Amino acid sequence: TQSTWDAVCAYFNEQEVEVLPCHSFRKVCELVDQDQAECAVMAIENAIAGSIISNYQLIRDFRLRIVGEVYLRIQLNLVATPDATAESITDLYSHPMAFRQCIEYIEDHLPGVQLHEFSDTAAASRLIAHENRPHQAAIANLRSAQIYGLQLLDKGIETHKKNYTRFLILAKQSNDKIANKASICFEVGHFHGSLAAVLSIFADHEINLTKIQSVPIIGRPHVLCVD
Repeated sequence: TQSTWDAVCAYFNEQEVEVLPCHSFRKVCELVDQDQAECAVMAIENAIAGSIISNYQLIRDFRLRIVGEVYLRIQLNLVATPDATAESITDLYSHPMAFRQCIEYIEDHLPGVQLHEFSDTAAASRLIAHENRPHQAAIANLRSAQIYGLQLLDKGIETHKKNYTRFLILAKQSNDKIANKASICFEVGHFHGSLAAVLSIFADHEINLTKIQSVPIIGRPHVLCVD
């Protein structure tokens, strides 16, 4: 997606990197696992839509290491073909996460529109540009609108303006960089005080926790991921 590309630029700054686009998060992990890519950039949570639980499981399944992270400010816009108007829109295309991040705007300004989920916001923009129908619109970032020659019908339509997505940088092996943050996963028994006993260890060693995420696994206790 365009936001992932922005995250790549933000993290690697001016380093020269080759980007391999993927159509799914699983494919991203497979490329690293098969040594076809040195690292992966993958979204893990959004300030509005919450955590992407399935991606936590992918990291465990492929035994990847978190070697970095980047927080990216997300601004979403209503884009359409040049001859479209807000009143003409009957069909709206975007990624499910983008719909969730803009749900208040959709309910207030586009009641009754048909929502069509797409693999990413850039693909949704490409579709409406290709079909060139004035009743279609997409939720996407500004860069996608510029690339596909679309007009902005409305700007910054996300529910919360402090809308950030956290991206993880994943690799097969840990790097040698000095870090001030760690992410671990563990399981606890299903009895009273089991989680509290583990968390007290962090407190005893004056380690601050910024996030606790429960990841369900069929037939087993929930895995807890802690930052």
